Amino acid sequence: MINLIKKAMEVDRISWERLAMSFVAFLLLKYFIINGYSFMSAIMNIVNDIFVSITNVLSNNNSNINIADTLINAVPDRICR
Repeated sequence: MINLIKKAMEVDRISWERLAMSFVAFLLLKYFIINGYSFMSAIMNIVNDIFVSITNVLSNNNSNINIADTLINAVPDRICR
């Protein structure tokens, strides 16, 4: 928003193209900020699926492995206390 206002205040270099591109960039950034949790959840689900498939191939075991559980079990108990 600040960038959009700064570009609008530059009267000598103002053009509709610059203002339109700044406004579109503002709307895209606003959309990404609002939906950031959904994007991160989708990325983590994809990474978790890749991790599970790799561990299944390496261990030849059909047990379900979760990244969060693996990380919790990897940390020694004395550090958690």
